[in-house]
Amino acid sequence: MNKEDISLKYIKEAKFLSVSLFLTGIFAIAGAFYRWGDGSIFNAPPRTDLQLYIADILITGPISIIAAIGFLKLKKWAILSSILASGIFIYGSALVYIDVLQNGAPYPLKLIIPPIFGIGLSLAIIMWIWKYFEVLE
Repeated sequence: MNKEDISLKYIKEAKFLSVSLFLTGIFAIAGAFYRWGDGSIFNAPPRTDLQLYIADILITGPISIIAAIGFLKLKKWAILSSILASGIFIYGSALVYIDVLQNGAPYPLKLIIPPIFGIGLSLAIIMWIWKYFEVLE
């Protein structure tokens, strides 16, 4: 494979990761505002635990969007922000699976599938950084 093929490949992969991170950030913020289908965060019943929703709005979404911009522009700070986002995705996925295991069957399929995307995106980010980190400015 020549240099042009390699450069096109890592640019295409970086754009894919950028779009994936951006959409994940937008979905994290939008989903949190609607408590992932349980109604608006502003109309939550008293004593509703809103910590994870607020964390998605203030941390997960913005970090994902920042990492997306870094990947799109091939900046070195994309490494730190995307690794941080990956850690958040893995942690969030673990929380979902622990909750599913703790509450037992039957569990809705809508709880099982999204964490798979988060773990997959995290692994893709880590593998991309491992292979191509030297191309970032």
